[in-house]
Amino acid sequence: MANKFNRVLEAWTKVVEQERTAHWWQLIETGKLTIPNYKGYLRETYHYTGVNPQTQAFATMFFDKEKRLTIKDFLNHAVDEISHDVMALNDLENLGEDRADIVKTRPAPQTMAFSALPFYSLLFRNPLSYLGHIFHLEFLATMKGEGLLKQLLKMGIPPAGLTFISEHAEIDPKHNELMKNYIEQLVGTEDDLEAVIYGAEIACKTYSLMVSEACILGAKDFD
Repeated sequence: MANKFNRVLEAWTKVVEQERTAHWWQLIETGKLTIPNYKGYLRETYHYTGVNPQTQAFATMFFDKEKRLTIKDFLNHAVDEISHDVMALNDLENLGEDRADIVKTRPAPQTMAFSALPFYSLLFRNPLSYLGHIFHLEFLATMKGEGLLKQLLKMGIPPAGLTFISEHAEIDPKHNELMKNYIEQLVGTEDDLEAVIYGAEIACKTYSLMVSEACILGAKDFD
């Protein structure tokens, strides 16, 4: 299985291109993204990133225990994700929203589905498909983060309201290198590799549904 990482990247990139028609992506590309859209994104981000670190740690229960160094990297990666929900919450507060009000909200159905997807993958599919899930999150942030950051600054959003985007634009390239190692060390069969690719494709599509709905709800709730 030569070029395992490249095969995942190639398949994921094709699906990303298909998702460029999604509502959230078109808002960005046409310059129609609004501050309420962005606030909606931050609110749903607050909800789904709150469970990410523990989900990632839980995933290691399904990996080959002999891959100790890779598991150690995976767990340290999970630690890096702790408090990213607080960043999103702080950004919302710095944009004028009441912190307590945001905490009381419930995730949108699409956010619940995206957050639950890893558990279905781990428990009922090939657990390594979860690698595709985090692959999507890390590489999308690298692909869109810097450009989105510039656009949001032009919209007049202060740096204090951009800490979540800024953080991911900066650290996710390092996490991308970790993804290469995870795939190299944990993916042992062609079925494993197909599972990772499938996980990345499904994560891309469900993430688009979540963020599109976040932008729609944000326009309604924060306008």
